[in-house]
Amino acid sequence: MRVHLQHGPDKVISGARVSAPHSLSIDIEIPTDLVAACAGLDLHDIATNAHTPLVASVGTPFVIAEVSSVEALSRASPDIGAFRQAAAQFPEMALRFALHLYARVDGDATRLRTRMFAPLGGVLEDPATGSANAALAALLTSMAPGENVDLHYAITQGVEMGRPSEIVAGARKTAEGPVLASVAGNCVPVMSGTVEL
Repeated sequence: MRVHLQHGPDKVISGARVSAPHSLSIDIEIPTDLVAACAGLDLHDIATNAHTPLVASVGTPFVIAEVSSVEALSRASPDIGAFRQAAAQFPEMALRFALHLYARVDGDATRLRTRMFAPLGGVLEDPATGSANAALAALLTSMAPGENVDLHYAITQGVEMGRPSEIVAGARKTAEGPVLASVAGNCVPVMSGTVEL
């Protein structure tokens, strides 16, 4: 995994871009009704035109599903009982049944709003999930027309939690090789300290 530090005009570190540890892998499809139940949404809220809900990874697997609108995405609320049923149905994912939902902003394929729920892993909702957004960018880029494609996605996550996060996820595919991804973002210091040993 490579990390590239980003600097502001004053040469102070302002963020980083992190390369995903693995290329894109796509695994099993997940039933749309199961995803809708886990997200507390209606079946018609899950969009399947681009792809059905599926497991994708660039290091950590996520169930990735498109939601029909940002409004529907905002209504999502994890149903822990449904997550338990999903884990029982897919025991190989058990505690890692993490659901990453996304919606296109104003129909723009590169401006996205996302939410990530993993209640069985102790994360009811995460405000900024780099590994999930890298997998999402890689998945969407893999489906983009053309053999040599380099795309960047402006992703907003955490709005519904009151912790909005802005992430830039990028992915590149070539005719010869796998789809590679990275995530980047600025940081805001919230605390500092020292430890004496």
